[in-house]
Amino acid sequence: MSTAPNSPSNSIAAAPAELPARSGKRQLYLQPAFIATVAVLGAAALGLNATTQALQVHFKKLPVPLRVKLDDPANGVSSILGFWQKVTEQASLNPDLQHELGTDQFVFRQYADLRRVPKDRIAELKDKDEKQQQLLLRKIMDEYPNAIVSLAVTYYTGLADRVTHVPDVCMVAGGYRPVSYKVVSDKEGASFKLPEGGERFVPFRYINFEDETGRGQVPTRVVYFFNCNGSYEESPQAVRGKLQDLRERHGYYAKVELMITDFRSVGRAVSEDADDPAAKASLDQIRDLIAQALPEIERCLPDWAAVKAGTGGGAVGKH
Repeated sequence: MSTAPNSPSNSIAAAPAELPARSGKRQLYLQPAFIATVAVLGAAALGLNATTQALQVHFKKLPVPLRVKLDDPANGVSSILGFWQKVTEQASLNPDLQHELGTDQFVFRQYADLRRVPKDRIAELKDKDEKQQQLLLRKIMDEYPNAIVSLAVTYYTGLADRVTHVPDVCMVAGGYRPVSYKVVSDKEGASFKLPEGGERFVPFRYINFEDETGRGQVPTRVVYFFNCNGSYEESPQAVRGKLQDLRERHGYYAKVELMITDFRSVGRAVSEDADDPAAKASLDQIRDLIAQALPEIERCLPDWAAVKAGTGGGAVGKH
């Protein structure tokens, strides 16, 4: 009588033929060299964990939540900042753009200087769709240079050393050329008043861009800087260095970027002097908005002293 190929009797009959191979593997596992290698690897893993704990080093940063969402209607960055009034806001992004941005914590707005732009012109922007708003804003920018400033704040936390989307890279990728580049540090930079009194100074990078594609893109002036782990930095490399500090358990940074578009200069060469009158006029306006916006932004950011003390950041409201 024949036996089916997969019958139990066939499996049992084949078992003795497999014994030599299994026996050989067992002998390999019992070799002193193999046992020693496993012991060394195990000891190394235990030693690395023990050393990491003893030295209190942290390869992965714990996230630090915002105290208040940047766009929170009640306690976030205000629609009115001194003499500056919000005129547009991009409240959401399509999924692909948000994935590229790498965060869902952001504010993208345009503010108008009420000392320069009549309120009735600003009122024209209400109840208009995005395309109509941008057409009206272009007219206002033509009539009142430097009176409209874009403000973008993006927040990142829990990352090892990722510093993304700086204008030096993104604007160039979009067909712009930096014609002047200035790093402004400490007391020569921007400043704002502290709630408890005194003044805080902020270094930044100031770049003039012009179109390099020949498609008539609008000349643009950009200032950007970072708040990283409680202090201000103008350099992405400095931010990356702080995030790579193995002694820090937590890590965050916020990028603050302000931009003025100069429609009057379309088709004309942008000055390569960052201190020329047009560039200085734009920078004065940007500094003015920074002074009004940063107290609001800081109130949303983590309380770094509380994070370091282990007491958290603590949600806050407007004072």
